[in-house]
Amino acid sequence: MEPLPRGANFQRRKLLWEIGLRIAGDPATPLDVPLHPGAARWYREHSFKV
Repeated sequence: MEPLPRGANFQRRKLLWEIGLRIAGDPATPLDVPLHPGAARWYREHSFKV
């Protein structure tokens, strides 16, 4: 297995990835957070169900 990169950008991305996994795996995380109106419009315009 190759060693992981050690640069600052990699460390930052790794940290954000780990935080995201921790938040997504928490059953107390709310899933029904409303979107910003502009984001909701963009998703509707691009055929996503909002």
